[in-house]
Amino acid sequence: MKYQVSDTCILAMPDYRSRTQCFNLTYSQTTSDKAFALGGLEQRVTSLPVGLYHARKLRFLWSKPSEPTGSLGVPNLRSLFSHIRANLTFDARAPRRLLFSREDAVEPRVGDAARDLTRRMCLERGFTIMRFEHMDLCAQAPALFNTGCIVAPHGAGLVNTLFGRDDLRVLELNSELDGDGSMRACFFQIATERNQS
Repeated sequence: MKYQVSDTCILAMPDYRSRTQCFNLTYSQTTSDKAFALGGLEQRVTSLPVGLYHARKLRFLWSKPSEPTGSLGVPNLRSLFSHIRANLTFDARAPRRLLFSREDAVEPRVGDAARDLTRRMCLERGFTIMRFEHMDLCAQAPALFNTGCIVAPHGAGLVNTLFGRDDLRVLELNSELDGDGSMRACFFQIATERNQS
């Protein structure tokens, strides 16, 4: 199935306050607004408070609730990252090796012992620790564009590898999540498709 979104289609989504009532968000309203602006969507997004709405025609994009990452395969979504990446410039002074930290995240994804060992080994090899929870999109995109190597636990921050250049290499620390007997391979698939794994 091929997904296409018309350039005149209005994108409706819950407003930031409604999202914070349902989820522990690790990004701010400013970061959310900047993401839409960088993607050229700020004029098309309508934020709606919780409520009932009437629409003549409604299309929505969602996979099964436990796998929202299925939307990463939609070409239109990926093209937004390409649009932003095309406007980034290489900075030779930026860190070339990054370790993503999830210490402040609701779900750290790795135990304390594994986290400490990974941290120590990466620091010994010249990695810079980065916490996306404390950065907006305007800082995240160039950080990924300029780096050559990433080590990170599985998590939403890895979608930013779509900002990376062709020579980016990614090592994802993955494990079984939610007791479902499988490892979520969405970010591995992105890295593999772009020859970054």
